[in-house]
Amino acid sequence: MFRFGVYLYFLLSAGVCFASTVGKSHEFFHSIKLKKDQYITGEFSFSQPFIKAELIDENERLVRVLAKQQSTFKLYLLAQADHLFKVRVTSANKNLATINLSDPISQPAVSDNETLLSPIMQSLVTRLKGNNKVKVVDDFWRNVEKEGTPLVEYEQTDALVTFLWRGARHNVRLFGAPFGSHQDLEKIEGTDIWFKTYRLPTDSLISYQLAPDVPHVPNQPRASRIAIMATKQQDPLNPFIWQFEGTDKYATHSILTLKDTKHSPYLRDVSEHVYSLTQYNIASIRLNNTRDIAIYKHKDATPQSPTILFFDGKNYQSKLKVPNTLTNLVNDKKIPPVNAVFVSNVSRKTRGQELPPNPDFAWFMANELMPWLTKKGLSPSAQNTVLSGSSFGGLASMYVAMQYPDVFGNVLSQSGSFWWSPREGSKEQTEPQWLTRKIARDNYKKLSIYMNAGVFETGYFTIDILESNRHLRDVLNAKGYTVKYHEFSGGHDSYVWRNELADGLIYLLTNRKIINDEVK
Repeated sequence: MFRFGVYLYFLLSAGVCFASTVGKSHEFFHSIKLKKDQYITGEFSFSQPFIKAELIDENERLVRVLAKQQSTFKLYLLAQADHLFKVRVTSANKNLATINLSDPISQPAVSDNETLLSPIMQSLVTRLKGNNKVKVVDDFWRNVEKEGTPLVEYEQTDALVTFLWRGARHNVRLFGAPFGSHQDLEKIEGTDIWFKTYRLPTDSLISYQLAPDVPHVPNQPRASRIAIMATKQQDPLNPFIWQFEGTDKYATHSILTLKDTKHSPYLRDVSEHVYSLTQYNIASIRLNNTRDIAIYKHKDATPQSPTILFFDGKNYQSKLKVPNTLTNLVNDKKIPPVNAVFVSNVSRKTRGQELPPNPDFAWFMANELMPWLTKKGLSPSAQNTVLSGSSFGGLASMYVAMQYPDVFGNVLSQSGSFWWSPREGSKEQTEPQWLTRKIARDNYKKLSIYMNAGVFETGYFTIDILESNRHLRDVLNAKGYTVKYHEFSGGHDSYVWRNELADGLIYLLTNRKIINDEVK
């Protein structure tokens, strides 16, 4: 354990930990010395939230932002050369830290081969068979830098999209691929060109990162998959970016849009004077924990106005910028004035315990949170209450509403994790799609439901996001529920969720009556 203080020094196997007082803040340092191609993982836990955690080099230059306003964070670090790194944590008060670091691993991964789909890449490979290979490669990169990446070649109904990376030594992996898993790029032998081509719908929207030289962890498939966190970063040749949670390249995503991509008109910045956003925390007796809650109120909303409750509240405030979306929708008269509640997670661990079907968490939502909101000036009817979330948050929205339809009358699920089942228990429990099977057995509940899922959300689980959403849609329709279902040309992607959110809100808040042709 390490306490912030003045000139305290501690020795660990991975380096030296020490702390110092700077003005009114306290800084904690931990040194990590690695050789070229060594990979290390670790977890840092503190007794109370810190201001920020950063990875810096030996000259105290910023390498990447690790976390902000948290009490724990994980580190995934690959050394491109022999290097001394430092983890610097700034805290407002004295703090206690616990550090767990893995042993360094040095073995690189290997990339697979693939078939050439792109005419541009086919032409390049043909030209490389000539004598002046260096000039061909230089000309190729010069043109790519001028045009930007990824390369896009339109066909009659689709687009060939080629992701590129220059100069990795061992491998390059695509994070956010139009597929349910990470994908390896292929290297053209004798060059510095790595590439991967996909055939995509022309309305696709993807946020992605590229990870060069991802470490390989022997005999540990999951650890090797997670190792992508060490190097994933923005595409340096794509000018279109999505930036949040810091300013370094590792926290920045690159954006792919195609000629028919639909862009939401409700994402623009707004003046804050038209709404208030107030931060609170609420203690739960049932769950024995305390969480952050933020309440959004449009200036024209009343206590009885429609209220949307968003799971993963901090992400929905900062990453998805939902307050902007709500305000633009109201100001453009697409939905009535609304209130919103952003329900944050206690921690990453509790997220995985609470958002998948959890009777205690559902009870908290209906019997602790909603009465607490009444005291804060929100008293919507069930018909004017919407539960919304993505991934596990979509799963939670459906489950909690099914448990308490007299409190929550509407569900907006984005890429809901309906493949989920408890990992322990009987064979019945461990089969996939636990909630879908429960809904099929239970009596009908008076709910209006909007669901969406991405056509690229396939290929990872036994039954994936796309398939399980289609199956639940069919079960809900058969049970007589009012369901609107939509598929978008994207993946499991917060950037796409923010782009698609407005359609679900407009449907649930302004168009409750639908015809059968719309339920597909």
